[in-house]
Amino acid sequence: MSGDYRSEPPVVCRWLVRLASLMVPLEERAAWRGSRDASLHGLWVLALRGELPGRDFAFLAWWCGDALADAFRTQCRGFDVRRWVRAPSFLLAGAATALVLMAASTHGFAVTRSLLHSLGRAASIAEQDRLVANLFPVAFALVVSIIAAVGRVSPGGHSWRYRSFLLLKTLLLVTIVPLLWIEGGAAFRKSIPNETVRILAGGLVLVVVFIATFEWAVLWSLADQRHRCPVCLRRLVMPVRIGTWASVFEPVTTEWICEAGHGSLCVCEVEAGEPDHWMELAAAAEYCHEQAEAE
Repeated sequence: MSGDYRSEPPVVCRWLVRLASLMVPLEERAAWRGSRDASLHGLWVLALRGELPGRDFAFLAWWCGDALADAFRTQCRGFDVRRWVRAPSFLLAGAATALVLMAASTHGFAVTRSLLHSLGRAASIAEQDRLVANLFPVAFALVVSIIAAVGRVSPGGHSWRYRSFLLLKTLLLVTIVPLLWIEGGAAFRKSIPNETVRILAGGLVLVVVFIATFEWAVLWSLADQRHRCPVCLRRLVMPVRIGTWASVFEPVTTEWICEAGHGSLCVCEVEAGEPDHWMELAAAAEYCHEQAEAE
């Protein structure tokens, strides 16, 4: 292979390096990509000089595979399980996995699809009773959860990522719980041979459990959002409790910090206390500087 030494390496190889660099942690990405780009250009110069006769493309293919493997090893080396669990991706991945497993185990949500199909046509009395028995608890639980959630979280003043994550997380939870109620409840009732027990345990008791679980899921979503960084959406860490329960002027508050250094959150544990206060890192540093100058 011969040609101008100043020519660029193949576009495929350059794009593979770019894609592989996305797996590298952000703090190491620039250095890793610069090193790999320099290596690729050097290898391409050797290929143009004809110093790799008969195996140019095979060697380039091996080099690209090695770049992908090295990027993956770099990512795994810096991977922290605890940080990933606190990240929003863990929660979303868990919800998506739950939906996939439910779909696979229920033949594509067969019971739910049959209920939705009954809504679009003239249903018999038995089908109408079935619709009411399944959908009325869902509507009732939704109303109760909305009433209980009023005033517990205020997404105003936060970024669109913060509000979008709260909305998506809550929608996933209020989708998974009713699907478990409809699909799992139908399977549970089929397994009970006694009609009286089936009505009591598979009907009344299961309805109460579903409503309580639905409300808990919504309130947990709001509580989880309350303890997340509004910048990176990771769960805040290292809680420190300040104040005393007996004091009115210094009520009990808990301070949380973002492990990425975006800021700290002060949460008042008293119901009649002040609302949560988020202090960004730059604002916190400026505050400390002003206090030092005042002293």
